[in-house]
Amino acid sequence: MLYAFVGSERGAVAPIFALMAVVLIVIAGFGIDFARAVNAKRQLQYALDYATLVVVKDVRKYEYHQQKAEVDFREYFKTSLASKLEEGISPKLDYFEFSNNQAKLTARTSADVPTYFMRLLNLLDRSSKHDHLTVAVDSRAEVGTANLELALVVDVTSSMRQDIPSLKRASKLLIEQLIRESRYAEKLRVRMSIVPYSSGVQLDYKKSAAILGEKKPKDGKICVIERLEDLSSSRRGKHNNFNPTDEYTYSGNVINRGKVAYFSHFLHSPCPRAEVLPLTSRKGALLSKADELANIGTTAGHAGLNWGYFTLSPKWGDFWASYGSAQSRPSDYSDQSVRKAIIFMTDGEFNSYTYQKRGHANNWDWAMKIMFSGSRKLAEFRVQEVCAEIRKDGIELFTLAFDNSGRGALKGSNTERILKECATDPQNYIYANKSKELVSAFEMFGSRLTHLHLSK
Repeated sequence: MLYAFVGSERGAVAPIFALMAVVLIVIAGFGIDFARAVNAKRQLQYALDYATLVVVKDVRKYEYHQQKAEVDFREYFKTSLASKLEEGISPKLDYFEFSNNQAKLTARTSADVPTYFMRLLNLLDRSSKHDHLTVAVDSRAEVGTANLELALVVDVTSSMRQDIPSLKRASKLLIEQLIRESRYAEKLRVRMSIVPYSSGVQLDYKKSAAILGEKKPKDGKICVIERLEDLSSSRRGKHNNFNPTDEYTYSGNVINRGKVAYFSHFLHSPCPRAEVLPLTSRKGALLSKADELANIGTTAGHAGLNWGYFTLSPKWGDFWASYGSAQSRPSDYSDQSVRKAIIFMTDGEFNSYTYQKRGHANNWDWAMKIMFSGSRKLAEFRVQEVCAEIRKDGIELFTLAFDNSGRGALKGSNTERILKECATDPQNYIYANKSKELVSAFEMFGSRLTHLHLSK
């Protein structure tokens, strides 16, 4: 019997199981501690990224108050972490560096996460170093290096009467957001053009006389409208005679009779009071142009969008260099370092277009079709044609439907459909129906154009 007892293996599994159970419980406990540490690290990273992005986004706010940047950063970080961490976890800011000149912020934070199971290891080495796990994260937010050429094409028609102040404010805030002081020049180089439109766009005759013909209007200004596709169009095809491209010449040449018909213009029209401002980085000039915006006329969106397109087209380089300055010459489409974009805004239906009344290439007699269903359809189609040409050349389109009717007139309309289709990304289209939403829409466009991003 003693021999049988000594040789028996019954019950041998129990102590082995007991020992393994202890090991498994310890491993599971370690896993729980590690999981808690990972979760704390994730929350710290989110809060740190949020705080760095918000401060850099408002970099101009801290131009003369750099110390306030850290105060605000700590508050954003604290607010974002509220109720996100376990009790007993107290993060500390280990490193903070903010450069207003470079529009960049770098920060690092860490925290000790108390352990529940790993502290058992203290029994082995008689220490307290296993009482916690230390987690650390860092973040860097900055405005990315970019060359931006932006055309701001804004609706200044009669229906904008009550909202012109908001449009001025929105335009100025966008300018302030994008055109930084000279010390930012190496970080974000921006040139902007402003194209106010209604029935057409306004140009200075003296600056553009070389291609606008020899007949001088009394006020020295000229309202530029439709551009013809065929200079010898018959009377039958006059309503479809429109060229949406950015070609600067016909068949390689600007011919004499084309000087008048090339841009197709008329002298007595409800044209914008503010002239087109070609590409410039001069903040003062842009802010002054925004101040000139005033409401008048009907909505020929294709004319405004076409001229916004022209201000970015390298094919028009010589014209803009002569009209404005050498700085107004657009970059080549092939220059991959340059980002070209258009912000196109309207507050209503595209309802008018202009055509040659007598169908004669050298004739100054023009007529306008407005408000009828036929004119709306043709005006809408022309906007779509210009959008298609713009997209072909790789220019980004941001579109805004400003529904100031108070009754949601643009919601689900052809105008909204066209603006959505024209936008080069679904996020590039915004619907706004209040003045404050108009301002915030411009700010959102500006944020998407400045390349604010996390670089670490």
